[in-house]
Amino acid sequence: MLNIKLNSKSSIYSGPTSLARFDAWLLKKNYSKIFILVDENTHQHCLPVFLNELSNLKHFEILEMPIGEENKILSISEQLWISLSDLNCDRNALLINLGGGVVSDMGGFIASTYKRGIDFVNIPTTLLAMVDASIGGKNGIDLNGIKNVVGTINLPQLVCVFPDFLKTLSKREFMNGMAEVFKHALIADSAYWNILVKCNIEKLSTEELANIVDTSVAIKSLIVKQDLNETGLRKTLNYGHTVGHALEAFFLQNGKSVLHGEAVIEGILIENTIAVKKGILGKKEAETIKKELRKYYNALNYKLSDISTIINFMLHDKKNNSSSINLALISAIGSCNEKVECTKEEIHEALQNYLLA
Repeated sequence: MLNIKLNSKSSIYSGPTSLARFDAWLLKKNYSKIFILVDENTHQHCLPVFLNELSNLKHFEILEMPIGEENKILSISEQLWISLSDLNCDRNALLINLGGGVVSDMGGFIASTYKRGIDFVNIPTTLLAMVDASIGGKNGIDLNGIKNVVGTINLPQLVCVFPDFLKTLSKREFMNGMAEVFKHALIADSAYWNILVKCNIEKLSTEELANIVDTSVAIKSLIVKQDLNETGLRKTLNYGHTVGHALEAFFLQNGKSVLHGEAVIEGILIENTIAVKKGILGKKEAETIKKELRKYYNALNYKLSDISTIINFMLHDKKNNSSSINLALISAIGSCNEKVECTKEEIHEALQNYLLA
């Protein structure tokens, strides 16, 4: 169980009592209205569990959005803003985001921009959202297929990580979240990495899973607490994401089903080859990482002719400037360089070698 304060107004509760603590917190508040944002899945599978854990949430309105990254866009945002307006939502209202990464990202964006900002709480229901998307106040939507290019940094009042929601996940969705867990270990904690590679990830005990969730929540929270606005250290959380987001956007544009975590794992492996080529990361360590991750994740297929399109997506990444593409690259398991400038030629070569490996 964790109780982490990111600042004087934002806390994270993790563990089986997290929703009970949210219930007690809610009793002390005096919100004019409460809204719960769900998608079609969390409406059916998670909302009844959530409501069953609360006694102080009597009156609320449900907002439902369609499932999937392809719906994390401006037109759906507009529909949600209109719904809030039609339901007489004022600046003293609360929005509860009950869902995975898309609901967390989009709900935080909706709350942060409606009437210049209303309070929101994240209740993550997937492993990805628990260890990553719900924490740190990055809220946003996609634009023209580019990931999270419109958004805000604004912390939720609370994040409540309730492990029972993980029982609703498919194996693929669970491994989607594990990608961020592996990333946390690789950038910040070699001992954590050693624990993960010794586990049978597909047959974790309840205790092992709780420890993994709490360790990753603690790693991300510590980084965010030190660098909320991503001026330095927080950029290490982008390891695997510059290439990964480009792959995710490319496949989404082409109507292929690739989850965020699946793209990030391939981003990690491709970015590691760049780190090796630059002499930043040892070849043996890169091979060890690849061997362990390939136990759970398959390579993604694109064509040589697609590489320029993938690089074009990378050029829109928020971390870049006009003359270079910036990557967060590890120098060893547990240690990460927050900003390494790379040329398009270096990245082209890495994307090409990935196909030929």
